[in-house]
Amino acid sequence: MIPRLYPFKHLDKPIVDKNNREWLHEYIDGNQNLFICIGDSWTWGDGLGDTTADYNDSIGRYNNFYISLCAKKLQSDWLMIAKCGTNNKWILEQYEIVKLCIDKGMYKKYKKVYVHVCLTELFRELENDELKKQITDNLNNFKDFSELCALYFKITISDKIKKLLPIPKTHFFSKNFWNIQMPKYGNYFVPLTWQELLFAQSGIEDRDLIPVLSSIGIDPLVKLLQSSDFSKIKTEFSELLYFIDKRINNMQNCKYNGKKDTRHPTSAGHVIWADYLCDYYKDV
Repeated sequence: MIPRLYPFKHLDKPIVDKNNREWLHEYIDGNQNLFICIGDSWTWGDGLGDTTADYNDSIGRYNNFYISLCAKKLQSDWLMIAKCGTNNKWILEQYEIVKLCIDKGMYKKYKKVYVHVCLTELFRELENDELKKQITDNLNNFKDFSELCALYFKITISDKIKKLLPIPKTHFFSKNFWNIQMPKYGNYFVPLTWQELLFAQSGIEDRDLIPVLSSIGIDPLVKLLQSSDFSKIKTEFSELLYFIDKRINNMQNCKYNGKKDTRHPTSAGHVIWADYLCDYYKDV
């Protein structure tokens, strides 16, 4: 596929990976608006249709993920930029590419260009030596684990977004299954996380602040903490593991999360998220 809605010069890697999972797809049907979504496997639609770890049911995904559901409500063509297992560095790099395309008029034929950036959990970027050093150098300055999370969020997310200000009113950011205590960053973050909505619809009470949930984020964080001497942060993270297990169990019991190991949202879970997001986009 040669994309029409994504700049060719940034296609530095194959669109389809070794597992036959594409990170880029577009749907063009002559609509007056365009809806662009950027994220990880939750945005990609893992688990939808007959999709498994070994099979990509692309049609099942496209028909059921929140991107196409929102696009239909917003009378939009759509562009998916989503990679399974990716980190926020990649997600925000893609947002910067999209924002530059908008500024340069690549989508000028559209009346409105809606953009949604669904951010993934913290600490997936810790394989980066420069970032690891930046965090390690500050470990002894942290009073607790929450301060570590706040700095990590600042370095990897908020500082990068601030460089791209102003954020157009048709662009919104969100968090999928994680959350931290953080200051307000303008009005471009929707207040609830995707998982919060799924729990609420299932009658599950779980509002614990969990910055990381999967092994993709936990493993590099544990490796970092093991290399430090700051015992308080290690202890607090060890205590957090109880709440991580609780969150995973709650996701397993939530009817809007899949029952496979990854516990991605079901098609009904995508409907819930699409309805929530469209409430923000419909009036901008």
